[in-house]
Amino acid sequence: MADGIDAKGIGLAVKDIVIGVAAAAVGAAGGGQAGASGVLKAGDGIDKIIGMATDGGSRGQRFDRADYAAKPQAAPAAPTPPAVQRGPSDRELALVHLGAMGWTPEQADKILAGPNQYRMAQIAPPQVEGQRVELAQGSAVPLQEGIPVARASGEAVPSTNAIALPKVEGRRAKPNEPA
Repeated sequence: MADGIDAKGIGLAVKDIVIGVAAAAVGAAGGGQAGASGVLKAGDGIDKIIGMATDGGSRGQRFDRADYAAKPQAAPAAPTPPAVQRGPSDRELALVHLGAMGWTPEQADKILAGPNQYRMAQIAPPQVEGQRVELAQGSAVPLQEGIPVARASGEAVPSTNAIALPKVEGRRAKPNEPA
């Protein structure tokens, strides 16, 4: 910002805003062209205030005036402060997690190397629990020749409509016994 406040510039900018707002109100009431010019006048006043607050214009205006030549870089005046302590890397976090899951450090390194380096069977061969069984000697059962049986044609047994007999305590009731 500038060292001193430009009271005259601020006053003129505020005047432009007030006149612009009034002209915009007249335009809204049916003034036509007066409304459009009032909005532009208010915008000019706002631009003046922004220009005073930002030492020479808005960011867009400074960009338009900027030369595109490379600007010389100033050498650092003081040595840079030491780097801020960083947290653990992703690899370190993964090693800690794999260790917590029961993998040895060597196995965890191989896992993090990826499948192109080591297959999982090389890292942790499959372990099958079981026991050996004593082998037994045996002989094959001889094949017996058989005689084919002729097919017989058959028919389904026709169903009949029947009357269900009542049951009493899990047993069949006699026909003349009450249920």
